[in-house]
Amino acid sequence: MPVSEQYIADLIHGFESGTWPGKEFSHSAHITVAAWYILNLEDALDQLRARIPAYNVSQGNQNTKDGGYHETLTVFWFHIISDFLEDLPAGTGKNEAIQAAIDQFGSTRSLFRAYYDFDIVKSQTARAEWISPSEAPRARQRWQARERSTVPA
Repeated sequence: MPVSEQYIADLIHGFESGTWPGKEFSHSAHITVAAWYILNLEDALDQLRARIPAYNVSQGNQNTKDGGYHETLTVFWFHIISDFLEDLPAGTGKNEAIQAAIDQFGSTRSLFRAYYDFDIVKSQTARAEWISPSEAPRARQRWQARERSTVPA
């Protein structure tokens, strides 16, 4: 079912204010938020890095070395979605682009497993800092080209 402009606006507002129910923050909702940020904010990755931990806290969760915000997964999905959106035909509307990203990645929550040869979810290092993919050499080249812009100063 296509996402409406109102749903997207409500989700973004709820995410930013911490009022979107955590149990409704599905993988598709994550994709929606990431795509919206990428399409609307020049500093999308920095904003996601700040807002995801804040949202976690608003839902009663903690950001620790073993849970909560995960830097590698955030940056991984940022790149995957950014690359996908960049490849859409010129003139694709924002809502259409967000829907396309949901259609492409909404059911692929574990896509990152194809790019890493270790369990990044459980890795405290990967949770705290960006780790480039260890598999898929073609994708690795794309990461390396962007790493300088995604590593916090």
